[in-house]
Amino acid sequence: VRYTGRMLMWITTAALAAEPPILGVAELRNATGDPAYDAVTLSIGDLLHTRLAATEGLAVVPQDAVRDVSSELRYGVGGDVDPASAALVGGLVGARWLVTGTITSPGAPELLLSVRATHVGSGAVEY
Repeated sequence: VRYTGRMLMWITTAALAAEPPILGVAELRNATGDPAYDAVTLSIGDLLHTRLAATEGLAVVPQDAVRDVSSELRYGVGGDVDPASAALVGGLVGARWLVTGTITSPGAPELLLSVRATHVGSGAVEY
């Protein structure tokens, strides 16, 4: 979660010229292979959502909206989702960017969090 500040700075800077940035945060994907980390993945996702929502000048779509649309479309959006799917889900919930991420374990007890933001209009991974 150390890189949250960099992401916030990038998104805020990129969006200042136009309208306020609206973000959707998808559920993070547990790619550790260990279901014991499912709760950790949810907690870190909630923390990321909370930190982004508390940032002045950002609007964040409720997590339930992203989950509902993901479920309806059967995308299971999260983690290493392809940019086209992220753009579709983000657009349907009214977000300009969809934040996705994956938690992996390069070796116990370390965890690695990989997060990216996909621009809904272009489908380009911008961070």
